[in-house]
Amino acid sequence: MRKLGEQRRSTSNQSSEPCEVAQYPQQKNDARVRGEGEADRGGGRCNSYAHVNVDAMHTRRETWRNTNVSAETAAERVRARYTRGAGSAQMCRVMSSSQYVRDSLSFVRSMCAARQKLGAAPMARVVAPSHFRPRQFEYHPRKPEELVLGSVSGEVMVMNHQTRSVLGTALSPGPPHSILGLCWLHKNSSLVISGADNGKIWLYDVDLMKQGKEAALYHYDPFEQLTSVHINCLDDSFLVSGYSNDVALYDLKIGKKISTFKDLHSQHINVLKFCNHSPSLFATSSFDGDVKMWDLREGAKKPLFTRRSDQGNVMVCFSPDDRYLLSSAVDNEVRQYLAVDGRETLKLDMAALGSEHNYTRSYYMNGSDYIISGSCEESVVRIFCSKTGRFFRDVSLAGGSSHGQGPSSLYIQSLRGDPFRHFHLSVLVAYNHPMAPSEMLEINLLAQMDPSRPNTYFAA
Repeated sequence: MRKLGEQRRSTSNQSSEPCEVAQYPQQKNDARVRGEGEADRGGGRCNSYAHVNVDAMHTRRETWRNTNVSAETAAERVRARYTRGAGSAQMCRVMSSSQYVRDSLSFVRSMCAARQKLGAAPMARVVAPSHFRPRQFEYHPRKPEELVLGSVSGEVMVMNHQTRSVLGTALSPGPPHSILGLCWLHKNSSLVISGADNGKIWLYDVDLMKQGKEAALYHYDPFEQLTSVHINCLDDSFLVSGYSNDVALYDLKIGKKISTFKDLHSQHINVLKFCNHSPSLFATSSFDGDVKMWDLREGAKKPLFTRRSDQGNVMVCFSPDDRYLLSSAVDNEVRQYLAVDGRETLKLDMAALGSEHNYTRSYYMNGSDYIISGSCEESVVRIFCSKTGRFFRDVSLAGGSSHGQGPSSLYIQSLRGDPFRHFHLSVLVAYNHPMAPSEMLEINLLAQMDPSRPNTYFAA
């Protein structure tokens, strides 16, 4: 025992600062995935991590490896290691994933899921009826009751989805075109960027919309055949992709296209996303079958990693904590990767229809707890556990509409998990019928449907 103690002390003296990377080899390049630590999703500065509660596990490890230091000194050393540099500070975000276990809400969420009656039809109601002609939507990053909606006629509207009331509208100048890209700013959450399929990109002020004033603040250089737009966490630049192999980088403040990254994929890039906590890292998904992670600090010359799907990729998104990268390929092929190095953690077990037009989209729900998935040739939303990939339940939206006579050929066009309310999601449904435009539904998995209530939907 004495020799063992002397060996521990001698090992400790060789290195006055134990390396956490040895315990977490997969986080070695975490600074590249998490960014410079300059801003969090809420827009606050996060260069200092002195406010972070140090994980007791790391403090105990520090005390064990340095037998002559107190627990308080060990805690200070761990805290100093997190705050020493921007890259090291970002390791705090991954290591704090253990907070998921300590999260007081995780027990509530688990109990809610356990008490669900899976055979009962959840409550679904129409939020945006068919005369709105919705095509795209995004929840407000800070206000639980608001979302922005884009229509096929080029109209951008702000709604209170809880009361189903329109708070303000703006119509993009020129001929009507579908709004395919919407993105809220993080710091100034009264501003939203919209992109239409004709390539026009506008910056709108939502507060002016609500006052009935001219809300279009700026018109950016167009990007032909636009399909996706996304802004970084610092609100200083945004990326645009479309029916091309290129990606354009715009500076929000000067209002100019500052760079074009050529031939990032061999086929068109349908969706791209910035990391939630990194201003320089982004992912692209293409119908060439590849999902790629890029770093703007390297000029997007070479991807950090590339992952291959069997079918063409429809979209990609990050989990809210940037721990995972979720890709959705044609015909129910959904895979999840570790964002730090691209290792595949799971592939969802969903039957393929054998159709090359069954475009699948997937997002996270309840933070990063669940994955919701829907496809454009099916009328069902499937829900899986993001940790194990185990099937949780499905929600069938078969028939019924706001006007009570919708055709049965309903399909899922898009969907999102409510970032503020657990087990709530919204679904954009459409029909294979010219007389039945798309509409947006809100689903509450914790409540059962009441057919006697107006504006409810037939879900199972």
